[in-house]
Amino acid sequence: MIAYGETWDNGDGVLFDIKKNVKSIQTDVKNSCKTIHYHDGELNVDPHIFFAFETPSHSAFAHWVFESAVFLPYFANFKNARILVNKNPTRDYKQLFFNLFGINESNIFHVNRCEDSSIIDYENIPENNICIICRNFLLTDLSEKSRDTSCLNLYRQIVTNFKNIMTPMNVIEKTIEHLFLPRNSSQNYTPNDRVIDYTQIRTILAEKEYTLYKTSDTTDFHAQIQLVRSAKHIYLDWGSNYFVNGFFANASNIYIVNQMMGQLNYPFLMIIFQMIQQANTLIYL
Repeated sequence: MIAYGETWDNGDGVLFDIKKNVKSIQTDVKNSCKTIHYHDGELNVDPHIFFAFETPSHSAFAHWVFESAVFLPYFANFKNARILVNKNPTRDYKQLFFNLFGINESNIFHVNRCEDSSIIDYENIPENNICIICRNFLLTDLSEKSRDTSCLNLYRQIVTNFKNIMTPMNVIEKTIEHLFLPRNSSQNYTPNDRVIDYTQIRTILAEKEYTLYKTSDTTDFHAQIQLVRSAKHIYLDWGSNYFVNGFFANASNIYIVNQMMGQLNYPFLMIIFQMIQQANTLIYL
C-alpha cells in the first residue's frame, strides 16, 4: 500500500499527494492551490482509503469532465480505494462516466458540500483515512501555473490519455449526414445557464434530413461518443455542448452558434480547443 505523507508518481509524471486523516480539502479556483485540514489523532487499523479527484466546479459538465473525470483512468492504480464524490447537487453525468470505468456504488463514498462555496472540494471527510489527492488543473486558471510549459504539457498528456481510453480504436463509419445536438436543459450549472438561439442552425437544416439528439436522454455515454463520431456534420452551441462532444468528434464539420472566443484566454481550455480543431473542421455561424 502507498504510504501516507508521500507524493506518488504513476510513472509518466502525473503526481498524487498521499495524506492521512484529511478532514477537508479546499481549492482556490483563482490559483489552483489546495488547502488541507486534518482530523486530530493517529490512524487506526484499516483506515479508509479515498481518491479525491473532483474540483469545486463539479456541477458544471465540461468543468467536471476536463478537471475531474480525466483522472478516473488513474483510479485503478489504487487498490481498495473509494472515490470521494460530491453529491450536492447530484449530477447524472457522473454515473455515466463511472459506468465506463467500471466504478460502481461500492467504489464510491458520497460527501456533501455547500454548493454556494466556490472553494470547497470536500468537507467532513470521515476520520481515520488515507487520501490520494489529485493535482487538478482548473480550466479557468490564469495563475503562473497555467503559463508554465511543463504544466501545460502534462495537462495535454492527461487529456490525450483520457481521450484515447474513451474513444474506440476502430474507424467509425460516417453513417449520419447531419446531427443536431441542442443544449441540455436539465441539471445545468445555474450561473452558466442560458437560452440559445438556434435560428441559423434550423435554417441550414430546414430542407435536410437530420438526426436530433437530446444528450439528456443518454444512458450510455459510450453510445453518445459513437453517435458523435459517426456524424459528418454536427450542429451545436458553444460551451459544454461544444467542448465535450467536439472533444470526442473526429473528421467532422462542426457548426457552432453562440461562440464566446474570450474563453480561449484560459490556457488549459485552449488545449481542449486545439485538440478539437486539429481533429475536425470548425464553422462559426
